[in-house]
Amino acid sequence: MGIVRAPLTTALSEPSGQVIKGSLKFERTASNYLSRTFSAGNRKIFTVSFWHKHSNHSEGASIGSGGGRIFSAGTTGAGARAQMGFSGPTNGSDEDNFSIGFNATGSTWKSLNSEAFFRDFAAWQHFVIAVDCTLSEPNRVKFYCNGVEKALSGSFPLDENQQFNNNVGHAIGRYN
Repeated sequence: MGIVRAPLTTALSEPSGQVIKGSLKFERTASNYLSRTFSAGNRKIFTVSFWHKHSNHSEGASIGSGGGRIFSAGTTGAGARAQMGFSGPTNGSDEDNFSIGFNATGSTWKSLNSEAFFRDFAAWQHFVIAVDCTLSEPNRVKFYCNGVEKALSGSFPLDENQQFNNNVGHAIGRYN
């Protein structure tokens, strides 16, 4: 007969299997974030990759209004900017989708939205967003979750420099 042991927990009251050494926890209601301004790089071809554990439904908070932002670059207000994160309806359905919003010129806000919904609050998921503005549609932006490509609705401009990889502020965990 085996020995039954209570599960280990951390100071955050999380099961020990869910704590990853070196990971960060960002909460929408907190003011914690990381920021940095980089030197300009390739603004037409870039890839963003991250692990994420969805811990709360966005409940109507779009990434354009302070919702579940993961990553942002550029200025606030009417300036050129870009952001990636989760947004969802206010109907209590837990139907968060992933959204990539951008305004490369500072004039018109555009977005791509995943057709897939993200409802799993228990598992870590790996996301990859590969952007190549030199390609034809629908190949400009590829979105993957756990290695499976997910469909996006919307369009991304051809041959347009984006704010990601620009020499502007970049932030993880908030709108820059």
